[in-house]
Amino acid sequence: MATGANTIDPQEDSAAEAVAERLGEFVPPRNLPYEPSLGAVVEWITKGIEAGFTRAFVVNVETCVGAQCASAVLAELEQRGATAGDRAFVAAALVDTGAQSPLQRGPLSPVLADVLHATVDAVLQQIVAASREGSETHARCARLEHAVVVLFDHHEKLNWLFAGAKHKVRDALAKAGCDPRVALTQDLDLAQGGKLFLPGYEVIVTRRRKRLHAQTRRLGGDAPREPHAAVALDAKMPDPKTESARRPRRWPAWAFLGRLTRAVGVPIRWLRSVELSPHTLGLLPVAIFRYIRAHRTVAAIGVCMAAALACLTLVATDVYGNLSGETVAPKRPPGFYVGQYNKAGPWGTDLRPYGLYIPPHFRGQRGPFPLIVYLHGWGERNPNSLFSAGLPLSIATRFGEGTKNGRFEFVALFLNDPSGYWDPDTQEGKDAIEVLDYVITRHRIDPQRVYLTGASSGGAGVWRYAEAYPDRWAALAPLGAVYTPSPGRVKQTPAWIFHGEKDTTAPIKIQRGLIKKLREVGCDVRFTEFAGKDHTVSSETYDNRELFTWFAEKKR
Repeated sequence: MATGANTIDPQEDSAAEAVAERLGEFVPPRNLPYEPSLGAVVEWITKGIEAGFTRAFVVNVETCVGAQCASAVLAELEQRGATAGDRAFVAAALVDTGAQSPLQRGPLSPVLADVLHATVDAVLQQIVAASREGSETHARCARLEHAVVVLFDHHEKLNWLFAGAKHKVRDALAKAGCDPRVALTQDLDLAQGGKLFLPGYEVIVTRRRKRLHAQTRRLGGDAPREPHAAVALDAKMPDPKTESARRPRRWPAWAFLGRLTRAVGVPIRWLRSVELSPHTLGLLPVAIFRYIRAHRTVAAIGVCMAAALACLTLVATDVYGNLSGETVAPKRPPGFYVGQYNKAGPWGTDLRPYGLYIPPHFRGQRGPFPLIVYLHGWGERNPNSLFSAGLPLSIATRFGEGTKNGRFEFVALFLNDPSGYWDPDTQEGKDAIEVLDYVITRHRIDPQRVYLTGASSGGAGVWRYAEAYPDRWAALAPLGAVYTPSPGRVKQTPAWIFHGEKDTTAPIKIQRGLIKKLREVGCDVRFTEFAGKDHTVSSETYDNRELFTWFAEKKR
């Protein structure tokens, strides 16, 4: 008989042992490593981490209590086939109105805990079994009082199992009536070190000399209870008002929101595994603020480094954007490139655009290659019009595999003068020569086979550059030139002049007079007059191979 509220009745205790023995038949055998003391289990987990089981998933739970626990235990016993008498005995023990029932620490408590968590234990055993390959097991699991621990090594073929194990554990805990504390749930990789928190303990993992070392430290507060006390069984059914005042109210809507945020969470992995979910992102600013307050020096250094990195990124981007070189020309056949030349080096901002055509069949050849330099007319002085008319248009439409003219056998450089005058004495004219020298060096051009041609104001530029640099050109081909050179200054360079009979911009009679003077000084000159044509004769000149065959015969 009980003489006081806290006195144990031997007969009642004996009955509890008998019921516990019978209920033990309904508990599946536990193949998981449970030790008599919580410290031994923590030590087993620590050794597992040092052995390479560094991917950790720890779910901290609030154990079910009171009426919720009683209902879950009785439902599980009925499902597992316990007799009505045993269920009645358990129900009476759970709703005992005494101040503290001896069954709370008696032999029945661990059995009821195992019954309630049988689903969780079964899931953990399934995880361990699924991770087994031959004689090796790649997972370790344990159930503690307020936590479920799942450890995996870094076996790449079992990444899917680790992800699925986390969902299985959460579902099993929900079925057992345990409420996972999301804020305390840990999903991390300890391969580079870190901290793992277990009930009453802190596991500190460090990497020294390429090996992991784990140390345990007892946390403050009450001493942790035994592992078998995995569920807190109240001695009495609590009063709803008392229960409401003691525990925060949990509406089903909040529980649904928690599951939803975990479902839409995005798992990421770097040094540690993290699950980015909406509530995690919402708490991130608070966590950052608290960290900055606690580590002001580190935060200041981090801000300085971030600012330096941002400045370095801007400088590197600017420098890279100003480098000389070429990119593939959009909406053009293969071989066309848009280039820029920075004469001041990567730190300069004075960029000179140009166009380039390299025949695709030249790839892989060592060279040196012949080069045709084309000077555009007044209407194409905009850099965006490098390929819109003249020689580049003819190459794109009249030459190539499958065309009547066949392959184009020259590298072609399309210079740009934003003024449109092509005056060698101006800065634009000098920049054009620098671009030419850059291309000759970059693309293995034969300096003895560089040919100069142009139309309209570009034709005038042909004569001006022939006068300014008489030793650079193997041959000249001005079209509709509006400039008359000094015959004595260009006589050493072969020239083929093209002109329209009805040209009103540059009258044909001026060109006829120039041809006569060039021949008088001994210049190798040819003249083609297009009957009925006006100032524009680019397509008549460049759309066939005749001029380029003549170029190929010339060499300086």
